[in-house]
Formats: sequence, structure tokens, C-alpha cells
Amino acid sequence: VATVSTGEAVTPEFSDLHLFKDANGKPEAAPMSPRWPTYRAWDFGHCFDPSTELLTEHGWVPVMEVVDDDRVATRNSQTGRLEYQRITAKITHHHEGELIGYRSQNVDFEVTPEHLIPVWRDGRLGRWTKIPASHLATLRSPHAAVDLRAHWDARSPSTVGLLGWGPALYAEFMGWYLSEGCAQHGTVVIYQLTRRLDIETLLARTGLAWKPMYHDGAFVGWRTQHAALAADLHALGATAHLKRAPAALHALSKDDIRRFLHAFVEGDGHVRDRSWGPEVTAFTVSKALADDLQTLALKAGWYARLRWQRAADSVITDRRGRQHVAHGTGGWVVSFKQRAHRGHLHAPQFYRRPYAGPVACVTVPNGTVYVRRNGIAHWNGNSPCCIWAQTTPMGWLNVLGCVQGENMGIEELIEQEVLPWQARFGMMPATSRVDSFGKAARTGYSFRDIGDAAARIREQTSTRRSAAWTLERMLRTSFEAAPVDWTSRRNAVKGVLNKMVSGRPMAMFDPFECKPLIKALRGGWRFAKGKDGKVSRLPIKDRHSHSGDSFAYLLAVLFPSYVSVTPAMPR
Repeated sequence: VATVSTGEAVTPEFSDLHLFKDANGKPEAAPMSPRWPTYRAWDFGHCFDPSTELLTEHGWVPVMEVVDDDRVATRNSQTGRLEYQRITAKITHHHEGELIGYRSQNVDFEVTPEHLIPVWRDGRLGRWTKIPASHLATLRSPHAAVDLRAHWDARSPSTVGLLGWGPALYAEFMGWYLSEGCAQHGTVVIYQLTRRLDIETLLARTGLAWKPMYHDGAFVGWRTQHAALAADLHALGATAHLKRAPAALHALSKDDIRRFLHAFVEGDGHVRDRSWGPEVTAFTVSKALADDLQTLALKAGWYARLRWQRAADSVITDRRGRQHVAHGTGGWVVSFKQRAHRGHLHAPQFYRRPYAGPVACVTVPNGTVYVRRNGIAHWNGNSPCCIWAQTTPMGWLNVLGCVQGENMGIEELIEQEVLPWQARFGMMPATSRVDSFGKAARTGYSFRDIGDAAARIREQTSTRRSAAWTLERMLRTSFEAAPVDWTSRRNAVKGVLNKMVSGRPMAMFDPFECKPLIKALRGGWRFAKGKDGKVSRLPIKDRHSHSGDSFAYLLAVLFPSYVSVTPAMPR
């Protein structure tokens, strides 16, 4: 029996003898029959830590709290468009092992090692791909970069808001109101210490009668009486700590959203010229409004990050030369970058930490979601895998094919890869009919679906859309969870690959349709080796581990007698 030695692949037992060949030794397709039991094996497991948030249509939501009806922000990899899509599945499970983390000014994440991160490779123009976090952490120059932006192509309506203002007027007014205004008792106020002509011109365009306000003879702003408008604006937050942007603002075009952001920064922010371009910063004491500003920056084609500024006292001088101590309350600083397109990932800034606790992820049609951790947002991704196999009357295991999703969720994998693959080989689901003799007959293939137990686990209070639920609904099947522990799965793989039946290996693979799995078994699926020469107890989680894990899940269920065998493990 072959053993796994230090630095070698997970499956050194695998060789060309496991590939189907004709009498002349040339590769040939695997035989298949509707009379033989047919299996599909699945892997889904790559997730975020619980502190990760996802952007949804109604704001930022912790990944653990995303529910069925949530439409999350996704990025179309072909067009770069920002699109809101309903989740197709949610995976929640207990993870015990390492998390891979990264922290910089523009990127912050902690994910399971096998989590696929969509990146652009430096030095390879236009090459967009997904690379496991564990592999990214080992790369050297040229490195990789994640997307920070997306294209928002919404068109503003002709009129917006209670009074039917044009979108440009509405956007600019809301910028000044949310940064410097208040509304109560039928009165709307815009505070400003300087009587600026541009603001007076804007207010005049509203068609309302605005009057200047004075305190101790000094100008302090403008006010107008309009009960309906005041009530409408008051609903956006009775105090500065409760303010947030109206839904109508989020639906405007990129250009109109930029008008809003410019006005807001004029009211409660600043712009500094830096060597890399203008540094634009806004301030608010409202967490909800800070979240909205970050979302609106994405739609404006900018990038924004949040940070909390602690309370501090300061000395201010009034117009009469008197000094006062101002007791700050702290608040949220929103930093905008108008030229930041990608966040570069550098190996020294990756870290690993032990973790035992819940992790979660969602799948969406576009395969990417907009995530945030510690106020820092970027685009991240997810991809599943499926393997087909049959057992024959002779006791052989024929592995027929393997598909691995790229930039897609479980629903899209089924629609775009699984069902077309089965149709190509005539693997139609079994149906019952009555033959010419009046007897019941069954035609087609009967499938047994086996895979990662994480697909079955869900949060009872948040969503029923587990990956298994989606799979069962679309394929009209029943999902069977495989053993989770690595030793059981590794023993099954070792036992089956070493087993001979009637003069040939028990497990044989289609050389044309199993390429991702064959590449994994030939050495892509491997153990990590540290600088001290020690080899990890568990294999590296990467793109090869998806097909390798799917295969291991299948064997652990079909051949439980091998699970108790104790293999030689790396030391």
C-alpha cells in the first residue's frame, strides 16, 4: 500500500492505470448505463468569518443574518456592472482550523483557506480569475488585486421626491440637508456660517420661500416653512445620530449621486490635495448614514472606507474672539477615493489564525458579492463543484465527469453546467411508464446526491435556502451528508485507489470529462509544508481541494468499510 510522505500529494496512489484506455492504450470515454447506480458528489464549503457584512438592497447585513428574500450586491464579471441578485443558497457551518486573513487600507477579510477570491493578476493584462485564499497568501510578485468598484448604470427619473424636483436639484439639496440641516414642527433649516451665493441659488430653485437666520447679529443659515416637506425630511432621522439617506437617492444615476456626495462633503467634510489626487473625507455621527455614504460612493464609481473617530475635546474661538471648549462625541469618518480601482494584495500582509466557530457564505448568480469588514469593503466570490460516478455489477467505480463552477453559485452551476452535462450524455432523470405488455417499466438514470455536510446546515431563524435545499428543489432529489472528519474521508480515498477488482483498479476515471479531478489527484491536491519541514495534518484548501473533497465525500459514503482503515499519515 502506498503511503503519503512528507511534501507529497494527498493521493500518490493515483496513476495512469486509473484512466480508461482502449486496447491500443489510447484514452477512451468511460462506459455508463442507466441500469447502474448513479451518484453525484458535491462540494460547497468556502466561507467568511461572522464579522463579515454583505451589501444588500436595504443596507449592510452581517453574513450570518442574511435571509432568503435579501437581494445582495453582485458584480457581473463580464460587464463590471453592479447588480442586485437574490441569494440562491446560504451555507452556514462550524469551522475548526485556520482562517486566512488580510488587512490593508483598502482590503480586509478573514475566510476559510479554500475560499476562492476573484482577483486580477498583475503583469497579466486582463486576466481575471479566482484563486484560493491559501494560495494567494503564498504568492510573490507579480501579485494580485481585488476589484473595489463596479459600474452603476441606473437612470434618474424625471422628478424625485415629495415636491417633484428634478434629480440634480434633489441630489444637491439632500447633500446639504443631510450634512447641515434639520426639520421639525413644519420648519426646514439649513445651517451655514457663511452666506454663500451658490447655496442661496440652489434653495431658490426649490420654489420655496427661504429666509436667512441670524443669531447675535451673525448669519447662521436659512429656514423655510413647509409642513409636508418637514415631515418627510424628519422621517429620515429625528436627530443627527439617526439620519440616513432616502431610498430615492440610492436609485439615482451615477452623476446625480456624485452631485449629492459633493454637496455633502461641502457641508460636513473637506478636500485635501495629495500627490495621488484629492483626498475627500466626510464626517457623520450617524452609523446608518455612514453606511449609506459608503454604498452611494460605490454607485458613484468611487471607493469609500469607514473608520470610527473617538471623542475628543477641542478649543474653538467664536466670532467675538471668545474661546470655548467643545466636547466631541466621536463619529464616523468616511474616506472617499475617486481613483482607486483595485486593492493590491501583498503576501506580507496575509496572516493565519486558529479559529473554532461558525462561518457562512451565500451563492449568487454572478458568483461575486460586495463584502465589508471593519468598515473596509471589496468584491469577493464563491464557486461550487460536482462529480458524477457509477458502480457496476462487477464492483468497479466508474468516475464519469467533473465540473467546477467559476463566477457562479450553486443554482447557476446546476443550470449552466450540471444539467447541460447530463443532457450531453443522455443522462435523463428516471421516469416510470407502462410497456407494451402492460407492465410498469422505469427508464432513465436514478441519482443519489452526496456531499459536504455544510450544505445541509442552516440557521433556523434566518434562511431555509441552504445549498442542499436549492439542490433538492432544482434536481428533485434528496441530499445525503457525508462524514466531515478528514481521517474517514482520506481512508476511503486510499482504500479505493489501492483496490484491484478483476485485474484492474477498482476506481477508473474518464480521461476527457474528469480533468479537474484528475489534475487534483495527480498532485494538485496536496498537504502544506512549512518552513520547518513539517507537513500539515490537513490538505491545502484550494481549487484542487474542491474536486478532491467531492470525491472523498462520495467514497466515504459508498465504501464505509475503508473508513476504519488507518493510513500512514505525513509526519
